Amino acid sequence: MRAPAWAWPVDRPRYDRRGLLTETEAEALGNFSIDQVRLHELAADLVCLRPAARLVRPLADVLADLHWPPVSAYRLMCSVASRTAQSAQLAIPVWLEARREMGMNSATVGRMDRLSEITFLLPATPESRSFLGELCSLLAEVAYAGCAGSAGRGDGVVDRLTLAPPQPADARPVTTFQLADVAVPEVALGTGHSIGAWGGDTPETPPLLASVEMTDLTRRLAGHVQRVDHTGVNVPACATSPEQWQDLVSALASASTMYRYPTGEEWPFVLPSTSDELVGGIRDFVVGREPRFELIYDQWLTQTQWQFALWTDLTRTELELLFPEPDGITFPDLEEIFRAVPVIHPWPALGIRFDLCYRIDDGPSDWETGEWLVTEGGRIR
Repeated sequence: MRAPAWAWPVDRPRYDRRGLLTETEAEALGNFSIDQVRLHELAADLVCLRPAARLVRPLADVLADLHWPPVSAYRLMCSVASRTAQSAQLAIPVWLEARREMGMNSATVGRMDRLSEITFLLPATPESRSFLGELCSLLAEVAYAGCAGSAGRGDGVVDRLTLAPPQPADARPVTTFQLADVAVPEVALGTGHSIGAWGGDTPETPPLLASVEMTDLTRRLAGHVQRVDHTGVNVPACATSPEQWQDLVSALASASTMYRYPTGEEWPFVLPSTSDELVGGIRDFVVGREPRFELIYDQWLTQTQWQFALWTDLTRTELELLFPEPDGITFPDLEEIFRAVPVIHPWPALGIRFDLCYRIDDGPSDWETGEWLVTEGGRIR
């Protein structure tokens, strides 16, 4: 006699699953601290969580039905709290705080393994499929870019793009773009943490205005994109405290080879590395240690921004002709390196721009090999 199949104890249709928060709920989540429930049973009528009761009730019911011990319940609360908080502010990993408070051994609990993958997640919608398809076309000449569809489908529709560092062998992290069951785009780090899209632009500090469609960007650059220097996320300082920022940087640095930007800006870079280099640091400077991953603590933007820096075979003059203002712009002190092109896309809480690097005729440079970041910036541990 076969045992009955296990059934999930919570009936999701019972709950109010509206995707948009009320102002009261957003304020409650913004002020939420795990300290407020750490020593109590999680309940929707807990004073500090009453304004967000509809969001808390499913979690409270799950904990009650599964009869988990306090430590396991506490870990789940930490995990869900960090994910839920994305609705009100940038998600910052809660496990750092939890590990210290619980007094557990940092060598066995909360330890982050090697950062093996950084994934840009897009909602599984026709608009996202179109964006991802254009991105694959844009990177068609990049030797280490691979596009794939779902298993068993032969319609040629792409739902995953992988960028695997060509040098050194077995370097990590790999960077991927894929469709997923998410409401808005987010960047998932292979350590279980993510950075969600956050938008709160005001008339005083508007986001970069985009006038170029992805299809047009792909058409203008056809055959000219050779490599991907780096991907990155600009984290708006208006939504992220300095303490949260430092927690995020520390979390990434503990699982990767992360280096400071040498001129002092808060623009740290993760360089792909081998497992030996993760322990001992990078000493071999080669072209192909890419794509890197950049975090920027942005004092000006009021929404999350994704940036993709691409190496082209075009000169500055040629790129200026291809993308004259307002299609293309430059930033102070960086105008000799790349031209930035913001693109139109379907996600209002997010900005996306492509930084088109000019051709280097006398390379490789110490930027391309990573030597400048490693020797002048120094590793973050």
